[in-house]
Amino acid sequence: GRGGAPGRGWPPGPRLGRSEGSWGGRAGARGAMKGEVRALLAGLEPEGEGELGGHVQHAGQLVSVHVEGDPHAGPGPALLARLVDLEALGAEARAALAAEHGAGGESVVELYRAHHAGELEPDEIEACFGGDDAWRTEIAVFLEHCALTGVAVLLAGDEPSLMVDLQLGGEMTDQVLCVAWGPDGRVLHVDMES
Repeated sequence: GRGGAPGRGWPPGPRLGRSEGSWGGRAGARGAMKGEVRALLAGLEPEGEGELGGHVQHAGQLVSVHVEGDPHAGPGPALLARLVDLEALGAEARAALAAEHGAGGESVVELYRAHHAGELEPDEIEACFGGDDAWRTEIAVFLEHCALTGVAVLLAGDEPSLMVDLQLGGEMTDQVLCVAWGPDGRVLHVDMES
């Protein structure tokens, strides 16, 4: 989800480093990014005071996009630039979720997986995973079946963030795994939301 009080979450995690291409990009690519960000913003509609929203196509499905606050001020441009490559953003979200799962203790990802293992019907599990039961034991296999369904750039509050929602099985569930990053690339939290 986008906004609201965090639910069951993961405490702040490691910073995603610029050397890994996570939050910066080459100087030559920055000009092109600005044009792509402008095009993205132009495709969004006003949703209320200081809010924009809409959908973009990604991997054969619509992804919800929400921007709250001034996209041109402060960390807005840098956070919005992350939306240009949704494939990479989804991969970074899966990596953050895998790290949360591997950190030990109570895991939001494990709670999400266990919830769906108990809730989905056998035909829904077959439709989502095929005949592969590895999703029950291998977190990477499970996370690969969680599709990117929403992104939000929240700039209006005290803690600007980029939030990404991943969802298992599309319409099969209303629960999402949410990863939020701060402007510095640090994972702020990982939650399960509806």
